[in-house]
Amino acid sequence: MSREPERIGSILKRVFRRKGWERKLKEYQAVNLWEVTAGEAISGHTRPLRCEDSKLFVQVESPSWRNELTFLKPRLIQKLNQSLGDKIVSDIIFVGGRFDG
Repeated sequence: MSREPERIGSILKRVFRRKGWERKLKEYQAVNLWEVTAGEAISGHTRPLRCEDSKLFVQVESPSWRNELTFLKPRLIQKLNQSLGDKIVSDIIFVGGRFDG
């Protein structure tokens, strides 16, 4: 009795789930999706740093942008999670600091 070959994507998905890496992979994806999700206008003034414990940390070039993005936060979280197909991001933390674009 022979088995059909299994797709590598299915195997990797199962291994990641078993090892508990699936969520971490989606957190990395959240960082990579920031530019597309936020859009060109916002991503030109921000830089995603990391995602950990369901929090996406985003560097913002100025206090005025940080203030503006605070109002957009719920919509950005919703769009990110929709793109990820799961509730991965529960908060976005906007941080200041030197911004090199």
